[in-house]
Amino acid sequence: MTTTTADQINALIASNTALKEYFEGQRASIDAAVAGAQAAYSALAADMITAAKSTMQFTATIDPDGVADMRNGGLFNTIRDALNFAGATAYVVLTLTSGKTHPIAQAIDFRAQVVRLTASGLNTDTDATRPVIAPAAYIYNNANVFYGFRPIQTSNLMLQGCNINLPAAADGGLLWGSAAALMQASVGGSSVLGFDRCKISAQNAGCGLVSAQYGCNATLGLRDTELVGPLTACLGVTNGTMRIAKYNLTLSNGAVLYTAGTVGQNIVSN
Repeated sequence: MTTTTADQINALIASNTALKEYFEGQRASIDAAVAGAQAAYSALAADMITAAKSTMQFTATIDPDGVADMRNGGLFNTIRDALNFAGATAYVVLTLTSGKTHPIAQAIDFRAQVVRLTASGLNTDTDATRPVIAPAAYIYNNANVFYGFRPIQTSNLMLQGCNINLPAAADGGLLWGSAAALMQASVGGSSVLGFDRCKISAQNAGCGLVSAQYGCNATLGLRDTELVGPLTACLGVTNGTMRIAKYNLTLSNGAVLYTAGTVGQNIVSN
């Protein structure tokens, strides 16, 4: 039988007292840590809507000569940089600085984004002061093509108050390829391209605005817009479907909406 002496009991009491005093001494810091964690969680929960909105809604100004700060609500030098920075599936509004040329020197990928490109002087610009979007031409598969917007399954692009100058052929001895459209085909997907108060100019026949190649279901909307020069707005129609909606559209200097396809079969137009 084990016998507990008074000294042992006193030692246990002393140890318990010391342990209690230690935790009492740590209690303030523990309580502070718990309160801090609770506050951080509450702040995160309260900010979820703001965080989601920041991810799903993206705005920026495009100025090729400005100092880029590369953030939501900030400034970018190119349309491509801004769309690459914006989240996939986001609603993106990019304001193009009026009176300046905005080159497209590389393909711009759409990641299921809905994009609006609008002029900074939308309601005050004249034809001479609108922002100018200028794609560059290059050679691919022994044909002329130019850099534009390249959808990944789906795309939705609206341009407001912009001039678009389609390039001359990179090699005048070669034909334009089937991908020579501002909005390339979404393979087996859908593409929506709209123009509002825009002017699109072309120097050579064979280039266009939107392609329905590869089983694409393409939509083209044109409001108060002018097509100038020998462009064909809708390309690759026989390999997909095309819906065309137009209001106050002007075609001049050889511009046409389409040269192939059958209205009522793979083309629907007002």
